[in-house]
Amino acid sequence: MTDYSRQVDIISPDMLIFPLKIIGVGHIGSNAAHEFASLGCPQMTLYDDEQVEGVNIPAGFFREDDAGKLGKEGAFKVDAVREAVHLFLPDCQIQTFREKFTGQRQLEGIVVSGVDSMDARRTIWKWIRSNAVFVPLYIDGRTGGEIIQIHTVRPSYQEDIEWYEKKLEHEGAPLPCGARSIGYGARIAAGLIASQFKKWLKKEEYFTTITFNVGEAIWIREGKIN
Repeated sequence: MTDYSRQVDIISPDMLIFPLKIIGVGHIGSNAAHEFASLGCPQMTLYDDEQVEGVNIPAGFFREDDAGKLGKEGAFKVDAVREAVHLFLPDCQIQTFREKFTGQRQLEGIVVSGVDSMDARRTIWKWIRSNAVFVPLYIDGRTGGEIIQIHTVRPSYQEDIEWYEKKLEHEGAPLPCGARSIGYGARIAAGLIASQFKKWLKKEEYFTTITFNVGEAIWIREGKIN
């Protein structure tokens, strides 16, 4: 049985009562699922319509056998993440949907975005803004190479809406294929996402936007919430 006694003064599993939805379980979302399960989250729901490929293995929370081989298709990412998490933390109940989120299902609780396009983020945000009463916290994780950016949004607060919607206006410049992701960047991003959730839950001070250049160890933090 998993013993959380060494973390209860930081966060107790008894506090983790909110439903958790992770949309997009590539390199950020798959690692975030493991981090939330490690906190003691009792259940989560995963959305992603893609299957695991070999390029997903180094930075994602997948096993090599999840990727397609010899002409066979890989496992769906949501199923692969559920099985990988359960190898370590079998008590976390994980529901999976092999589909892209387009607003077809109601979201409630804490929503984490691990999608990799601005159009997908806009789709998620459009639903959340129209149904903010159901989503007290939305965390948008982004990485590009060694650059990490985490936006933490309270959808019912007008000031949060205004600054976050500015973050959805422009797509970043595409990176070369060989510089798009790195495992430690994805895992740091997932840890920051879990930390932001913990701070919000315990009403601790946090920043609405964190930008971290891992390679140069440079932090930029914006929007302090007390």
